[in-house]
Amino acid sequence: MVNKGDYYLEQSIISLVFSYGIREGRALEKEINTQVLYHNYQHHKLPITMDPLEYGRLIKTIGNIYFIQVNDKNTVIITVFEDYNEVEFYRSGVLCYKWIDRWINEVSLTRNIGRKEFIFNNKNEQLLLKIVKPTKFMLPLITPDTLVNKFITMDIETFIKDGVHIPYCISWFDGVNTFSYYLTDFINSEDMIISALKDILIKKYDNYKVYIRNLASIYS
Repeated sequence: MVNKGDYYLEQSIISLVFSYGIREGRALEKEINTQVLYHNYQHHKLPITMDPLEYGRLIKTIGNIYFIQVNDKNTVIITVFEDYNEVEFYRSGVLCYKWIDRWINEVSLTRNIGRKEFIFNNKNEQLLLKIVKPTKFMLPLITPDTLVNKFITMDIETFIKDGVHIPYCISWFDGVNTFSYYLTDFINSEDMIISALKDILIKKYDNYKVYIRNLASIYS
């Protein structure tokens, strides 16, 4: 009995075809640049370099303007100035991005594109990303025609007994007069607080705002 599995991977070769062409001269060597790395920005690979010729194949130059073919679909126009480059990135003839590359120092490069600023070191590693976010201007405060001083300030002083804050003095000010209450003049601190509140809760002080300092301590 023959096991057909032994022939499963076998395939006969009918012919071998070799294609070749004859050209004059020496074949061009492909240059592989291992120094230039890329900045991945919105699914596009943007070279991190200040040298226009490292972007791709030079098409032509006009003065300080370089026209570079990056690949089959992408081209760039780079205008070189003394300390920075202006780069326009085109895909299928349509402008996609514009940015500025600038040397910060001998080992750091900054790239401003849109509202973002990328900073790379001499190893083409991204060190920092800055994003400019729009903010609204602060509006001027609307001041009332007349200034209202209808408020009272109160301060409560306490001492600690058995871990509890005990009020021993209350003072308040209505803008003209000052009033003070001392524990020694009352049976206990509760009576002192009630007396101070009764003096405030009168018709004279209707619509007054009361600001009390240290109020939370008497409940701790």
